[in-house]
Amino acid sequence: MIMIAIKSKEFNSIGYNEEEQAIYVKDKQDITRIFDNKSKEDFEQFKNSKQHDYFYLFVLRSLQHKTLITP
Repeated sequence: MIMIAIKSKEFNSIGYNEEEQAIYVKDKQDITRIFDNKSKEDFEQFKNSKQHDYFYLFVLRSLQHKTLITP
């Protein structure tokens, strides 16, 4: 999986893991959030959103996700 750098106030990079069918989002606090059972189309919509920060916060509030904290 390759993480793509994003210019955003809320997060640094996003990536898509095809084996897990999951979107990975790494935020400014080095916390990685994993959104399971997401399609490549969901990832493309997220990546191409004109309002990354708003869309990211909406997704965080509305979808279940796992959180990984990296040192």
